[in-house]
Amino acid sequence: MEFDFRGQRAKRPCLHGHLATATRAGISVVDGDSSLKLQQFVDWKVYNVTPIKNKFGYRVVLIYADGTKIPQQKSGFATKKAANTDRDKTLGELYSGTNVVYTSVKVKDFMLFWLKKEMRPRITSGSNETYSNIVNNHVIPAMGNIRMTEIKRSHIQSLYYEEAAASASIARPVKTVMNTSMQYAVNKKIISINPMIDVALPKQVEKKPITPGTLIHKRR
Repeated sequence: MEFDFRGQRAKRPCLHGHLATATRAGISVVDGDSSLKLQQFVDWKVYNVTPIKNKFGYRVVLIYADGTKIPQQKSGFATKKAANTDRDKTLGELYSGTNVVYTSVKVKDFMLFWLKKEMRPRITSGSNETYSNIVNNHVIPAMGNIRMTEIKRSHIQSLYYEEAAASASIARPVKTVMNTSMQYAVNKKIISINPMIDVALPKQVEKKPITPGTLIHKRR
């Protein structure tokens, strides 16, 4: 299946949904670096399934608050039925507010954005040092190249077990960082399901208070 974000507007019958009381969040890479920018779409259109390159697909157009229209082409379906099934799923996600706009954002890009734009302005310098250490020396080396939409509970569990084996004092703040960042991702519609649900630290991890000065270890 292919996802095409080219700036061409489809002219086909469609369903139209106006989001009068809520907005949906998308993210895009800015200037090719690791920074991200949240964008809000307030309206959308989903076009009917049509043949595309000997297969089937359909288009979605997201309309943002500033008037920008971003088309998405979802294609590569072997049958019209399969394309319609996926189209129905997309409609359900749009109506329920769980639709994920950008599917290629990697964990490292999101985590750096979350750390810089969301956390840094509202936490102390000591806490920022702690969070930065966890993100840059533990989370990104472990799963930075995974797409946000591909994170599974098994990824989180593996991270926890590896960190717990290295240092119990690191494992707990790693869990705090992951809990906070993934809930933010869900709230902003970057992912539809929180992968942290029901994932616990290994039982041998001690419950000790953590201070920024203890978090100087790097991931091995």
